[in-house]
Amino acid sequence: MFSVAGPMSWVQRQMVENKDPRVILNELLPSGTAIPEGVHDVMLWKIIVSILSEPPKRKKLDTVNTMNDLIELIKKCSKIIVLTGAGVCKSLL
Repeated sequence: MFSVAGPMSWVQRQMVENKDPRVILNELLPSGTAIPEGVHDVMLWKIIVSILSEPPKRKKLDTVNTMNDLIELIKKCSKIIVLTGAGVCKSLL
């Protein structure tokens, strides 16, 4: 058997020990979340790996609280990356 590091290593151990992925998911997901019947264990393990592999959220900048703060921050920066996704074309009003 191969050896891996990080969350995948933990998941690998759980799988070798024949742990039930539904029990693990019930611990990881918010209370009341229903796991549909019929979902194959392999898919549930993939979901567990995804949850455990997600990078932590970045801490909010204490100095950026208003639109004017954001504008000033943008004016000061020399290198900016803009990431967008679904919904970017929707109006904010």
